[in-house]
Amino acid sequence: MNKVLLLNILFWIFSVFAIIYITYIYYEFTHIKEGNVFQVIPDTFNKVADLFNQIARFFKYMGKIFTCYIPGVMGWLFDHLKCAGDKIGTLFDCFVYYLLEVFGKIIYFPVMLIFWFSNSTDLENKIWDTIEGIDKKIFKSSGLHICHYSDYVIKKCYKCEIRRLVHPPKW
Repeated sequence: MNKVLLLNILFWIFSVFAIIYITYIYYEFTHIKEGNVFQVIPDTFNKVADLFNQIARFFKYMGKIFTCYIPGVMGWLFDHLKCAGDKIGTLFDCFVYYLLEVFGKIIYFPVMLIFWFSNSTDLENKIWDTIEGIDKKIFKSSGLHICHYSDYVIKKCYKCEIRRLVHPPKW
């Protein structure tokens, strides 16, 4: 978006705010009750000052949106698209690992159901902790894992570097 178009948009937004506020001030002056003239004039100046404060807050907020939020969201979206492209590119190299994982989940599913129906998920967790301890000992001595993939395979086939999504600035 070029700067002239952006300035035109901001000018029209400012103009709409100003027209609404001027209409409101005119309404206030045309409905003054007797004896309230001196109270309405300071209130009107306070409202005009409040209008300019709100306009300043709006431009400050839009500055934060254009400098922080939109580039952050675009970077986050780009990271996801890059990750999808990387995973599609490594699909043939990682297909065996994906197939092993699906096969393992299918085989483990009945065992998981038995633990779940017998309400012994604590026992299941203890068994997996024991297997993980054995895996660590085997990995220290031989460099091979028995219950999960190596760090290289996890990084190549399962992980992506994606920055955190920024939150929009507070008004």
